[in-house]
Amino acid sequence: MVSVDDGRAYLVINFDQSLVERGLDASQAHSRARQAHRRGWRRKPTLAEAGGKNPEGARDALDAGKKAVAAALA
Repeated sequence: MVSVDDGRAYLVINFDQSLVERGLDASQAHSRARQAHRRGWRRKPTLAEAGGKNPEGARDALDAGKKAVAAALA
């Protein structure tokens, strides 16, 4: 999920445990997308979050996260 509020972009990637068991890791997918945020993030295999001051990059971050997930499931 990506949202933009008051000039800040927020990215959250949340995976069900069954996806983690298939080899997906939210923090890895997130690290491919976080260039749009550049600050404030936390991560674990099922959840990665970030916020930053580049709302223009929010769509690119979401697309990068989706591509990382699709590649991992292929």
